[in-house]
Amino acid sequence: MIDSVIKVVAFLKSWWRNPFCGVIIPIFTLIICLRVEESNLVGWLVERNEKVTWFINGGITLLTFLVWFLVRRPRTTKRRCIGFPIAIKLPQGADHSNILQRDFLCGIQKQVTRLTTGPEYDCFNLPDYYSKKVSTNEDARKLLLRTKGHCMLWGEIIVRNVNGQPHYVADLQWIVSHLPIPQPASNKFAMDVGQVWFKKHMIPLANDLLGLEFSSRYVSLVILYIVGTAALMSQQPSLAEQLYERLRGDIDNFSSALKGQPPFLKLLREKAMRGLIHTFTVLHLHYNKAWRSSRALADIDKMKDYSEKVRAIDRNNYSANLDMAIWHFVVNKDIVAAKAALSGNLNNPDSTWLYSLAFLQAYEDHLSDAYKTYKKAFKGECNPDVPMQCEEFIHWVLEKEPDKVQLLFCLGLINFYDKKDYAVAKDHYERFLATAPPSRYQQPKSVAKHCLVEIDRKLLSQ
Repeated sequence: MIDSVIKVVAFLKSWWRNPFCGVIIPIFTLIICLRVEESNLVGWLVERNEKVTWFINGGITLLTFLVWFLVRRPRTTKRRCIGFPIAIKLPQGADHSNILQRDFLCGIQKQVTRLTTGPEYDCFNLPDYYSKKVSTNEDARKLLLRTKGHCMLWGEIIVRNVNGQPHYVADLQWIVSHLPIPQPASNKFAMDVGQVWFKKHMIPLANDLLGLEFSSRYVSLVILYIVGTAALMSQQPSLAEQLYERLRGDIDNFSSALKGQPPFLKLLREKAMRGLIHTFTVLHLHYNKAWRSSRALADIDKMKDYSEKVRAIDRNNYSANLDMAIWHFVVNKDIVAAKAALSGNLNNPDSTWLYSLAFLQAYEDHLSDAYKTYKKAFKGECNPDVPMQCEEFIHWVLEKEPDKVQLLFCLGLINFYDKKDYAVAKDHYERFLATAPPSRYQQPKSVAKHCLVEIDRKLLSQ
């Protein structure tokens, strides 16, 4: 009797997640209930009432089916965690399966889920039943959605003789969830990952412990890179920052353990650093936009923090230098430091930095130099929003420092030469001429008067 029960339990365990069990388990439960009823163990409860008997038996059977239905579903990612489900088919045989579970799959879990700063990670192995059903990217995508994960490692590990020696041959692939992105960006993402992803791993059985530990550690690093890049493309830069920062630290620790940095680790680190630069750039531009809207010190300080992080990796980064110049001026009124931040952009064809330099020259009362610099800026190319942003910034400075009347001349130049808003340009030029000291700004005054003549002619011709 006991042997029979053991065999039935083993059978149910091996077939537990198969839909076939949805039929077998209720029948098996009903048979047990009927046998219990025949033994009169519950006779005191039913008291020969057949309706009560069948109600109890049916309820137990239905409850068993519901338990089976709920338990057979694949695990889902824990709430507020980054999910890494693993669906890898393992070779037949208890020895191989146990070794791979212990040294490879559990090794990946250990590397991914160990305590660290940033979000929590939930890495889990899916049962063989689900792993065996995944043979295409579409199968993997459907399973990833069911587990509510972010990135899934899937594939197969087999045992094969290579040069007369038995090896574990792992054919592994990945799939990641992210917001829909343009096809060129998706193709570039796939190409970048393909450069660091070893699709086929061959590990000799004679040295399986070291090989599996090494492979699991490297796979966990690539998974971090994949999910970090996906987070960045999904407009989650804060999450991408945490993942890339952790990846950089883990690569450095791995390199220290290896007492060197192999080419594949060097390439992965380079890609992680490029990802960090991109992430920091997105974030400092985000806080730049937030500050232009709020003019809050907290926003511009955040902008500065991320700009400095970019410059720590890429000293001559253009957008970071522009934002650092803004911070130096707004927070400290440090014109020298602001100009120094712009000095690395002398050969950049974009003219945004010239608008910034011209403003600083005008603020210092070097209005003739500012006029020359503005003329260079107008001849160059930049984002169409830049002139409007410069105008808004100058208005904000004038609200704080109304005595800086020379900035009215700058507003006249921007509206006359760049925006072609002649009525607004006329107003600024006239206010400049009316408020500027009589003995100063002779050349700018001459330019303003000439522009006013041109403006009157253009307005009359309209």
